[in-house]
Amino acid sequence: FNCFGPFLGIRAALDHLRRAEGAAIVNTCSTGAIRAFPTHAAYGSSKWAFRGRTQIAAAELGPDDIRVNAVFPGPIATPMQDQVLTEEAKRMFESLIPRGKMGRPEEIAAAALFLASDDSSFVNGVELSVDGGFSAI
Repeated sequence: FNCFGPFLGIRAALDHLRRAEGAAIVNTCSTGAIRAFPTHAAYGSSKWAFRGRTQIAAAELGPDDIRVNAVFPGPIATPMQDQVLTEEAKRMFESLIPRGKMGRPEEIAAAALFLASDDSSFVNGVELSVDGGFSAI
């Protein structure tokens, strides 16, 4: 569903997007599509596929004046993370992030808002990592 659901969403909205001025699609991918995470084969594979689907959509829909970009969140402090990760695991993640802390949902939202806005009107096919440098190491 990490790849097929967004495909169906784009397909369902395509007629409206073609009629809209400044149409933009912002996919939320994952740093799991930039680097391999052992024991996460199904998740990682689906995110790599979604990454490719985003690039293909950018190329296919660009002539229709529809921009397609993606945000790649790194480790983000969310209630789900609180349920899934132990305090020790959170500290381990934070030690791997050059900024030394997990991101906040608001930081992902700000990146997505930029990619959806007219301020990024010439941005198409971009993969914006919002991960505190996590994917750089």
